[in-house]
Amino acid sequence: MIAKQLPADISSVAVARHFVRTQLLVVGKDHWAAELLVSELVANAIEHAGSEADVTVSVSLGPVRVSVTDGGAGEVVVVHGPADAERGRGMQLVDALAARWGCYPNGRGKTVWFELSA
Repeated sequence: MIAKQLPADISSVAVARHFVRTQLLVVGKDHWAAELLVSELVANAIEHAGSEADVTVSVSLGPVRVSVTDGGAGEVVVVHGPADAERGRGMQLVDALAARWGCYPNGRGKTVWFELSA
């Protein structure tokens, strides 16, 4: 398990993508969906929680698991808005592409995680 702390700045989204891509390539995995989904979760942490984000990547023989911890409270839900909405589809992507995902409270806020099949 490898972790990276990111500031509450929009540039952290690109840093998170690069971090996840690098960790997966080190172990010989190339999973484009992990980069896309971590982008959504870090963007949510910045926009909705207004906090820094800790990104953790766990790679084993099984699924790839990525977690994003932020300072926000509450649950994460999939919102199905109008088809022409310019925003608000991040968790729809997570729900559609991840094999599993979830959210749980922790000591400083919440952790949102997803798993992708090997």
